[in-house]
Amino acid sequence: MTKAKLIQLIHIAKGQLGLDDDTYRAALLGAAGKTSCSQMSLPELNKVLDHFKKAGFKTKAKRRLSPKSSPKQLGEINKIRAIWITMHKQSFVRDGSETALDAYVNRMLNRAKVGENVSYHTQFLTLTQAIQVLEPLKKWHKREMVAHLKANNMQAYEAFNCLVSGQTYARPIPLSTVPHKSYQGVCNIFEISTNEINPLPRV
Repeated sequence: MTKAKLIQLIHIAKGQLGLDDDTYRAALLGAAGKTSCSQMSLPELNKVLDHFKKAGFKTKAKRRLSPKSSPKQLGEINKIRAIWITMHKQSFVRDGSETALDAYVNRMLNRAKVGENVSYHTQFLTLTQAIQVLEPLKKWHKREMVAHLKANNMQAYEAFNCLVSGQTYARPIPLSTVPHKSYQGVCNIFEISTNEINPLPRV
């Protein structure tokens, strides 16, 4: 196992075991004689990992489902979860669990970092971090919806209200214009064109 992978597992163990920074550093010092993973050799990192496994760390933990949205959490976090679950229902992502979402969050936030990666959990993101995840996720979702519409040669529709005899009408728009619509606009078009039962998240 590579050094980067071992460090990633150790950081995951820290979160899984609920260790604060002082307890975590003390555990590193006791297991390998150093307080930073970046300063450790492969054998030392393995000693730390074995120590955390004995303390209860499970390297193959069960997938965590997304918790219910809470008004106490940042609105951006709830939006991230809503889009991720929606993409899973639309078959754009294979795994709609919180575990899979955390993995995506880690890829996004560690992409430009140099050195050892940091382990993030969606529910603990700061506002700045949440925005750094939300915007690329919206762009990814939009690309998937546009590609699906084009691949299936569907007639796209943009809904608008026309108060004639109390009915609502929709006017057709060319598929070529869909990619240039806003994220929410594409969500609306996709929902109407594919007859989605569940409404898409409003973001």
